[in-house]
Amino acid sequence: MFTNKFLTANTEKLTRLARCFPHYVYEEIVEPIHQIEQESWKNIDAENTMLDFVFARAMKQFTKDNAEKYEHIYTKKFEIPQIQLFELLIKKFPMISMTQQLANTLICERLRGWKEAVLVDIGAGTGYQAREIVRRLGHEPLRQLQKITIVAIEPFAEALEAAKQNFEEIAKEVPFEVNYILKNEFSENMSLQDWSVLLSGLGDNIVVNASFALHHIKSNRERIKVFQNLRDISVQAIVLSEPNVDHYEPNYYQRFKNCLHLFSLIFEAIDELQLTDEEKNALKLFFSREVDDILGVHESDRVEKHYAVGQWLALLQEVGFIATKKDLNLYFDNYCSIEIHDSYYDFWSIRYKNEDVISVIMAEPLEVVLTDLFEKKANKYLVSISNSEFFNK
Repeated sequence: MFTNKFLTANTEKLTRLARCFPHYVYEEIVEPIHQIEQESWKNIDAENTMLDFVFARAMKQFTKDNAEKYEHIYTKKFEIPQIQLFELLIKKFPMISMTQQLANTLICERLRGWKEAVLVDIGAGTGYQAREIVRRLGHEPLRQLQKITIVAIEPFAEALEAAKQNFEEIAKEVPFEVNYILKNEFSENMSLQDWSVLLSGLGDNIVVNASFALHHIKSNRERIKVFQNLRDISVQAIVLSEPNVDHYEPNYYQRFKNCLHLFSLIFEAIDELQLTDEEKNALKLFFSREVDDILGVHESDRVEKHYAVGQWLALLQEVGFIATKKDLNLYFDNYCSIEIHDSYYDFWSIRYKNEDVISVIMAEPLEVVLTDLFEKKANKYLVSISNSEFFNK
């Protein structure tokens, strides 16, 4: 078991109790969980109690006991509406903002030299990230881009309305044409024909962004289907950003340990931020809803089913995508103990205290990688021939 300043005596009790889940949840197991939840709630403003409350609450929810009576009080206590939580996360939590900056850099570099491009954003949300990518492209000094089409795929219609506004606003700011297509759907529900119709007439310069979205696809079979469809429509690259943790794990106790490892690090990182206590608690509230799903919902209904980076790499390779790392000059300011780590050969990592918390992968179809490799070798050969004595005679 790892050590972390957030692990209290109650945390250790919850860890032992998690061994009994899901098959041996009797009254003698439920009652101490209830007591820890009550005790943590009463001392919610004390140091290190929030994590215990969040995990006890999720475990109690799993037992079908009614934890909903706390939901309204919990939200009201921190007085930040839900609609603001995600914006706060992007703007004020460096793990997320650094992840998006890195992904945006990779996408912009991949689009370099293209006159027309298509950016497919799976799980586009309000279009915040796609808007920032377009804004960044507008400031490229050697820009050749003349037209970009954003294809925003998002299952929640209200978010797409906000995305539409964001895309229309950014189109007025940049010196090239910006078009957008809004698709109100889950990517796993789209057939190859759906994809083909959606992208018909847009050209072959297609790059896909999937930021904290694809782990919501429930089954491995459905994930393979999504990547296979992207492979079949000949996308040039995928940039995938995901937490580096295995919550796909069906064993409750192992999933509990994985979950505790990740979120104890995240809660500790949040406490290092120069934010008000209210803002810190709001960020923790956002993540607590993920814990509710990971540990408080039965297996058939869970949607927060994260893969660790090795699982994503294996899935991509199975479908015919190869993780690639370009020779890029990436400069990002580290924040406290949060840093971008780029020494792995097939992905980048957002680290906290030497732990890989988030992974960012850029993957390309095998034939694209081989074509690029062949062209580089051919160019190198031509240069060597042109510099040879025989050629210059």
